[in-house]
Amino acid sequence: MAPGPRPASLVRRMLATSLVLLAVLGPALWFGIRMVMQEAAEEAVDTQLRAFGLQVRAAMVSAGIGAPQPADPIDRQALAFGNVEWVWQVDIGGAPVQRSQLLRISGTTIAAGVDAPTGDFVVRTADTPLGPMRLAERQVVEWPQAAAAPVGPVHYLVGIPLASYQDMVGDYIRHLGRLTLLVVAPSLAALVLVFAVLLLALRRSLKSVERSLDRFQSGETDRVTGRFPRELQDLVDRVNDLLGRNARLLARTRRYVSKIAHDLNHPLAVLQNGLPAGTAGQALRRQVDRMAGLIDRYAQLAQAMGADTAPAGRLALRPVLDDVRAGFQLLYRQTPVVITVDCPQDLAFRIPRQDLEAAVGNLVANAHRFAAGRIAIAARVSGGSLAVTVDDDGPGIPEDRRPQALRWGERLDDSPPGAGIGLAIVADLAALHGGTLTLDRSPLGGLHAALAIPAPGARPAADGSAQD
Repeated sequence: MAPGPRPASLVRRMLATSLVLLAVLGPALWFGIRMVMQEAAEEAVDTQLRAFGLQVRAAMVSAGIGAPQPADPIDRQALAFGNVEWVWQVDIGGAPVQRSQLLRISGTTIAAGVDAPTGDFVVRTADTPLGPMRLAERQVVEWPQAAAAPVGPVHYLVGIPLASYQDMVGDYIRHLGRLTLLVVAPSLAALVLVFAVLLLALRRSLKSVERSLDRFQSGETDRVTGRFPRELQDLVDRVNDLLGRNARLLARTRRYVSKIAHDLNHPLAVLQNGLPAGTAGQALRRQVDRMAGLIDRYAQLAQAMGADTAPAGRLALRPVLDDVRAGFQLLYRQTPVVITVDCPQDLAFRIPRQDLEAAVGNLVANAHRFAAGRIAIAARVSGGSLAVTVDDDGPGIPEDRRPQALRWGERLDDSPPGAGIGLAIVADLAALHGGTLTLDRSPLGGLHAALAIPAPGARPAADGSAQD
């Protein structure tokens, strides 16, 4: 199965998500802060209006409610509190008894907006003869000192033009805005700094896990080692547990397959020795030989395939290739086939010895069956990747039948036992290590088999599936 596109980095996704949230929530947050500042500024100016109303009431009570009074003392208190735009008006029994200088000069009376006693000044916006105004009103029954009866109801009204009110609110908002920036800006900077530190810590932890996985994949360790944050450590512990169980299962399976192969070989040998002579016996002997060959091949595959329980170190390649050559020359010493090895003496690569022996052994065995007199083995390491080639001077395989030669159980001829799966074994071994096996025409005239194995750290994740 071809690997899909790599997912985006977790750190980059978190950073992108944070930027999107900041872009979306930033204006909303600022709008909320503006709303709060607007309400706070309006409440501050309204509080001043109420305070002005209390000043007017105190001035009226101190001068004597119910008696004719000059307005100048109250105007002077009003001017001391606000300015000439701050108007006031006092009604008793629904009729105005005192008004501010601006109302008197303009001959204006502002209609009351409350018609029942209130516990505090009620603030509202209203249209008046002087234009839109912000008003604060309160109706109360007064009990002057030494008075035989209450006076009232007394209606107190104070106000300022709406434009002046809005200017005052704007001034408050600007002051609050500066104070908010002094508080929010450092807080936001600290938040960004904390988030950046968290992202860097997360990235560092993930990189630490990645380095540990690289060491495991390259064969330096047999498990994912290191100490990580609790969330990552739980995952690493589970991965290590899975690796341990997989290694134990693989070792047990190898033992079982080897035991089965050993147990089957004995009765097959007895059967072969007991076969009668003649044409019928020869046909049966060929089938028994084929069964024995298949058992040996599958046992070899079980021993070769799968990750070792111990990490693979750097393997010197020349001794392995020389051993393969010597083994075939000894096994087929009666066959006049010359096997040459072209490999530097100091060439090394990180791969399990048994996997390399199985791969090269199967390629040489396949070449030996068809070679006329020469087999050439070569090995090189380029760019960190291993390349092993086996060439022969036999008939080769037609181009249209080469894919068939790499499929399990496909026989391209009726040759000796076990034929048809040797190349498939090598193809599976190559895929196990993230590599490939390709077949082509050899310069010697026969088959050119090229095994390519990438460096351990550059190997893609194998899906573990065998070829059908």
